[in-house]
Amino acid sequence: SSSDNVTQPAFTLTLSAFGMEAHTGFRFDESYEDGFSGMDARYFSPLGSSFLYLFSRVDGQAVMLNSLDRADGWTTQIPVVAGGYLEGQPLESTEEVVEAEIRFNPLEGLPETWRVSLRDEVTGMEYDLREDGVVRFDVDGAEVVSASTRTKTENSPMRSTISMHSTNSPVMQADLFSDRFTLTIEQLEDEDQPVTPESIVLYQNFPNPFNPSTVFSFDLDTGGVVDLTIYSVDGREVLEVMSERRSAGYHEVQFDGKDLASGLYFYRLKLTSDNGSNAVQVRKMTLLK
Repeated sequence: SSSDNVTQPAFTLTLSAFGMEAHTGFRFDESYEDGFSGMDARYFSPLGSSFLYLFSRVDGQAVMLNSLDRADGWTTQIPVVAGGYLEGQPLESTEEVVEAEIRFNPLEGLPETWRVSLRDEVTGMEYDLREDGVVRFDVDGAEVVSASTRTKTENSPMRSTISMHSTNSPVMQADLFSDRFTLTIEQLEDEDQPVTPESIVLYQNFPNPFNPSTVFSFDLDTGGVVDLTIYSVDGREVLEVMSERRSAGYHEVQFDGKDLASGLYFYRLKLTSDNGSNAVQVRKMTLLK
């Protein structure tokens, strides 16, 4: 039990877009039951006409704090709903593509042997949250559910959520939303744990040449802040692909070059490791349009 001073494993997810945020949390203890229980906190619909929402679905309930049983050698999968409203309109009904991000915030006590991943059910991409830390995605019509199909309709149930404050219950109606993500938490056996690379390696992007998207991949032998930057052949900085902390291990980063002109470019990886040392590697790539 949690009375023997063992820190209770827990983490939160934070959804950000348009300068707004929404949060949802997960905690683990052997005293918790699987399924919806009194230890779970329901997700209340935010007030106002502009807000984001982020919650997990448990037994058909929208849950803000999900309390899960902690047993040895288990894997659990949890549906996660994410989206929002801007001045009363669902984000996915706006004309422009809305870019959002989900940040993983591990709290103390999360065992090293736990793998936490998030699968985007719209794109099929899966993210290792302990490696990547941040998931970026577009909010679009795939978020909307009608009674039996995933089509976007004028009388979509999504549109009724904004008026939920006038219903008898302020609790978010989980059945009005589709699951944008699936969160998977699995306990790895020690031998399943990823082997830490022996050195920093920046691999050739794939595909190369590319149009318009490609994948950058690299090994880190230690954790630190990774800056991945694209330069023109004459050495001018063109674009910062990423600048964020990553842990030791193998990483992949998707890149969309739709805003770049055709031509030869350099991409440069700089690791500022947690112990203060720096490492830099550079490769070249070709964008053909």
